[in-house]
Amino acid sequence: MMKKTRETYEERAQKLALAVEIAQEIINTSSKLTDIDKKEYLKLGQLVKGYALNPRKGFKRMDSLKYLESDYFVHWNEIENPEGHRFWTELFKKGLYRERRNIIEKVLKRNKIKNIAEFEFINDTIVVAEQTGHITESQFKQLNQLMGDFEFNQKKNKHEAL
Repeated sequence: MMKKTRETYEERAQKLALAVEIAQEIINTSSKLTDIDKKEYLKLGQLVKGYALNPRKGFKRMDSLKYLESDYFVHWNEIENPEGHRFWTELFKKGLYRERRNIIEKVLKRNKIKNIAEFEFINDTIVVAEQTGHITESQFKQLNQLMGDFEFNQKKNKHEAL
């Protein structure tokens, strides 16, 4: 049996850059986005790609790259339209990412926020998720409680480390 090699920063950064290029093609051909929105999404993509391929000093770490991915994929994870479907289909075809992550669903199922990236994602999307019907009022309350628990544990761990 061959030993699976760990993905390098450069390999993962190239995957993210290619995902951004796929997204940019979809954005450019979108009939749903306004020209202003297209411009902003394209600008964001270029920033993410630039940070991934040419990280600032001290940021060429896998954790930093994972934050970039998480932030960039928020939009694509949340939209339920043909463009979102096309984006993920193209990524799967090219073998770039294996799954479309539904972070909210995973957190609700496990009843715990694992890390700061999940916390920030939920914090950024919880209100819209409830307003658009992606989560119920009780799920909204549960997520708020889990965010409070996570913050409490972070403060407690930080205090214990002192």
